[in-house]
Amino acid sequence: MAAALTAPVAAVAADGSSVTAAADTPAPLPDTVSADALPTLQLDNGVVWAQTIVGTTVYAAGQFSNVRPAGSAAGQNLTARGNIVAYDVTTGALVSSFSPSFNGRINDVAASPDGKKLYVTGSFSQVNGQNRSRFAIIDLTTGGLLPGTLSLNNIGKTVYATADAVYVGGYFTAVGSTQRMRVAKLVPTGTSVLPFAVPVDNGQVQSIVADPTGTQVVISGNFTTVGGSDNPGYGLYRADGQSGAGLPLGVNTEIRDAGESSGIMSLATDGTKFYGTGWHYGGGGNLEGTFAGSWADGSRVWIEDCHGDTYDIAVANGVAYSASHKHYCGNSGGFPQTDPWSFNHATAWTTDVRGVNTGDIYGYPDHPGTPRPELLNWFPQTTPGSYTGQGQAVWSVAANSDYVVYGGEFPSVNGTKQYGLVRFAKRTIAPNKQGPRLSGTAWDPSVISFSSGRVRLSFGTNWDRDDYTLTYRVFRDSETSTPILEKQIGAPFWEPQTTTIDDTGLAPGSSHRYRVTATDPYGNVAKSSWITVTVSSENLSAYAQSVIDGGAQNFWRLSETSGAGVIDWAGASPLTLDGTYTRGAGGAISGDTNTATTFAGASAGTTARSAAPNTFTVEAWVKTTSTSGGKIIGYGDAATGNSSSYDRHVYMTNDGRIVFGVYPGGVRTVTSASAYNDGTWHHIVASLGSNGMNLYVDGSRVAQRADVTSGQAFTGFWRVGGDNINGWDSQPSSSTFAGDIDDVAVYPTVLPAATVRAHYVAAGGTSTPVVAPTDAYGALVFNSSPDLYWRYDDTAGATTADSSGNDVAGVLDGDYVRGDAGALAGGVGTGIRFRQTTCQWWQIGCTSTNGGTAASAIAYANPTVYSVETWFKTTSTRGGRLIGFSGNQKGGSGAYDRHVYMQDDGRLVFGTWTGQTNTVTTATAYNDGTWHHVVATQASDGMRLFVDGVERGTNPQTAAQDYTGYWRVGGDTTWGSSSPNLIGTLDETAVYSRELSTSEIAAHYAVGQGQSIPNQTPVPTISAITSDLTVSVDGSGSVDPDGTIASYAWDFGDGQSGAGVTASHAYSGAGTYTVSLTVTDDDGASAQTTQQVVVVAPNVPPTAAFTASVDGLSVSVDGSASADSDGSIVSYAWDFGDGATATGATASHTYAGGGTRAITLTVTDDRGATNATTSFVDPVMPNQVPVAGFVSSVSGLSVSVD
Repeated sequence: MAAALTAPVAAVAADGSSVTAAADTPAPLPDTVSADALPTLQLDNGVVWAQTIVGTTVYAAGQFSNVRPAGSAAGQNLTARGNIVAYDVTTGALVSSFSPSFNGRINDVAASPDGKKLYVTGSFSQVNGQNRSRFAIIDLTTGGLLPGTLSLNNIGKTVYATADAVYVGGYFTAVGSTQRMRVAKLVPTGTSVLPFAVPVDNGQVQSIVADPTGTQVVISGNFTTVGGSDNPGYGLYRADGQSGAGLPLGVNTEIRDAGESSGIMSLATDGTKFYGTGWHYGGGGNLEGTFAGSWADGSRVWIEDCHGDTYDIAVANGVAYSASHKHYCGNSGGFPQTDPWSFNHATAWTTDVRGVNTGDIYGYPDHPGTPRPELLNWFPQTTPGSYTGQGQAVWSVAANSDYVVYGGEFPSVNGTKQYGLVRFAKRTIAPNKQGPRLSGTAWDPSVISFSSGRVRLSFGTNWDRDDYTLTYRVFRDSETSTPILEKQIGAPFWEPQTTTIDDTGLAPGSSHRYRVTATDPYGNVAKSSWITVTVSSENLSAYAQSVIDGGAQNFWRLSETSGAGVIDWAGASPLTLDGTYTRGAGGAISGDTNTATTFAGASAGTTARSAAPNTFTVEAWVKTTSTSGGKIIGYGDAATGNSSSYDRHVYMTNDGRIVFGVYPGGVRTVTSASAYNDGTWHHIVASLGSNGMNLYVDGSRVAQRADVTSGQAFTGFWRVGGDNINGWDSQPSSSTFAGDIDDVAVYPTVLPAATVRAHYVAAGGTSTPVVAPTDAYGALVFNSSPDLYWRYDDTAGATTADSSGNDVAGVLDGDYVRGDAGALAGGVGTGIRFRQTTCQWWQIGCTSTNGGTAASAIAYANPTVYSVETWFKTTSTRGGRLIGFSGNQKGGSGAYDRHVYMQDDGRLVFGTWTGQTNTVTTATAYNDGTWHHVVATQASDGMRLFVDGVERGTNPQTAAQDYTGYWRVGGDTTWGSSSPNLIGTLDETAVYSRELSTSEIAAHYAVGQGQSIPNQTPVPTISAITSDLTVSVDGSGSVDPDGTIASYAWDFGDGQSGAGVTASHAYSGAGTYTVSLTVTDDDGASAQTTQQVVVVAPNVPPTAAFTASVDGLSVSVDGSASADSDGSIVSYAWDFGDGATATGATASHTYAGGGTRAITLTVTDDRGATNATTSFVDPVMPNQVPVAGFVSSVSGLSVSVD
């Protein structure tokens, strides 16, 4: 049963040609033949270069002298045959009546359309003892040679027959006495040359094919010009079938294989299209896969852009079968390249267009944006042979409506000995015994019971050589019972899917065994082992349950008692520990017997590589007294050892502070103010998303920055306990964490502060519960999601509480008085008064003061988009700062801006610093002793200042000074007031890491004045993640302060649109695009925001290259010739083939002894891609001076020496 290995794509190629109709249901995929290798006559040794099927007979030719029946061992039951043999395609048995003998290599065979003649060409000179120079015709009705055939003056490579002629191609320059340059057309009897002539200038013609009418032909090979033209004429040429005159061949502008190291090796046709296969190494070519062209005009229909030379192609029943050594088909939606390489020699593709090619990731020539066919699920396995010395398996393929036959030098097929010839049949006549491939311990599921009465089972998909979709069943205790899961899943072998199920309602303490089976449509079954588990009698702790319920995609409890494996309790990505570690440490969670792991120079990593996320939360518990720091969790491009690309990490500094960092082209971090290497358990949470970077310790946010929303783009692994930290802020002495780690979790979302706090409390920690304000104004601000919200209703203490839910208290300093009447209508709440005390000389014990301040308990890094809001009342004529950002938490700051201050004349100024002051100043004074509401915002539209709900001024400046500081109310240095501190009363202070909208600000003022709440405009927020040419957008950060958002509309800036909270889009080319999001609320109000995204072409991996010089046992290597076409090489890793390694662009090594050694250089580029190359050297022991010695004996005049 054939099935698509990638989802059919409705798309348009880069050149504008249609790729597939955008229908709801794509056309059904054609069925392939079965992958059953049917018993077939074998070669005893040698190689098959060509085959053709006539009726029920297969004629196979090449280089061999004996054949043997299927199942016979080498050298047994031999029948002599001279480089050509016939067998019955329905039985695989030898056709004994056909036995011509050729004295040399046969390169190609073709039958006349009526099946009466077999045309043969190669390098032979005799057939059955009769002279036939490189071309012969066999009468299939008699088995005899036809007389009078013309000779070729050099090797023939290809032959093709039509009803009224036969075409021959190769190296020759004459047929008989007639000059023909590498291609000729003869009468069907081969006795005379027809006028057709194509002036192939060089190289060889390797294949010929004609359209159904015979009025045109296409020739291919490794020639570089025809009649002086290389377009067409570079490995391909389309000609009039009568004269040989050239015809248009648009496909040759794209397919360029010719010269000493490239060519188009074979051609085929299905009547409407012609098909070709490419090969190349080094320069001179750009295709190793296959292509289809149109007989109508010579244009390209599609390109299959796999890597691995393709030698032959045959078409039957809408399927194109190829013979190759494909090792990478990722450009065309197929399998990736493995390390070491693995090969699929026989593959099958649709003959129609099913998708679009993507760019190459290994630096090979590629064809992005062109139409491609679909790779079908058909993967028989042939083994490379040794006869030709080229390490190949299949060289030839032929097909009819019922069978596909392959020929080559392979010694086995699907694990069974079968030399050089094999046949496959369509599903209706095949035995269909090729079932799912994995079984037993190779396919055991993960089975764990971590909660009372519940068992969790995870398994990956199996794969089948000729069936894409398999039926999976999970059995408990017995296969005779009803399966607890029965599901059909289709997945290619290189992209296995994981299925996780929970089996519930089981008796605690009971023992159960589980088995997974996979069944193909023909009843072939593969079975895992039985895996036994004892059902837990313990319930998950409240904390563990909250992690799973909170949507963790990974949850590594690190509670295993032994071994290097760490179970994933939430997903299917286990960790593997490496290094020194101890199991069984007391766990972090109160009341939970689950244990932790002690790390002492160890690290753990996931095993499956994936793209680094830009929206995530990581969570872990740590306990240490170490003063050498180390990484707690992070993302790296290596599963073990030190990564070359590494960020999204949380690490501890030598002094115990916690750092969270990402690398969006530069180091960006947030750091806790306090140390946590005190020997007690601490809860660490870090998140990255559209709201920036947030770091929490023990349920409270300790650091934040809103200006960073993404990290470095690379693929890699989650790492726990250690990885590279080189080059990062406050880099600790150790890259590995020394201490206990417990309950590590990864979420694909940003956990809200309330959830972080709830997890900490669930683990036994204590935290003040978040209580949303109930008054109209307080609820309005709370629902606007401030980062901090100080209401000043406290009656005592040196701090003021945060009502935002983020636990960012205000630290009070100076001279302040609580309990003054507040700003809000109706007498809601109280304000805080910062007062001035002036002492006279006679007032003994009096202390002069000049106001006070309230500052955030945590620091913030470089806020770039923000809003500050507060109410104030003053009669001061000395001015002072109301609110702003300060480098110091108390006292005067050296760095200060993003502030609103009052001048001595009562007017307000909003200012930022960019090497100069950037200000907005009100026209009106506000030191009139009444309450006023002020809001200042800065975002992509510049600076805006609002007083009493009305915009009072703007400035286009979008930047501010870059430093880490504190939000402060009440005072700091200003740019134009007699006093740094404001003497007056403040109330209802809030800071936001977004721009408040005009309608929100007006609503806040109106409600503060006791008016009803007008509908507020929603606030759209875009989070965008790019991966190569694709952008994924998320509008979930958008808010409607007084309702809900009803719709999301996306504009991707290239004429394409989308809808929904999230969306994704693939751009046709690299560049900078403006993405806009329009949100509409439940009352019909709309608002729009935009964000620029930069998409880039897929990373092109570097190319490894090096030279080696040998001097005795010493070798010097130089990899400086390695290159990266779209970046730079950041590391060189050498393997000298004897266990020794080195790094650096150059290196040297001395071997212990002589012999051939393989040296491998692996280079890594600046985006994490790698490439390796291997070369062989032959170190020799230094020559030793011989030691001469002899004995002699004399007898008379004779002497004997030895």
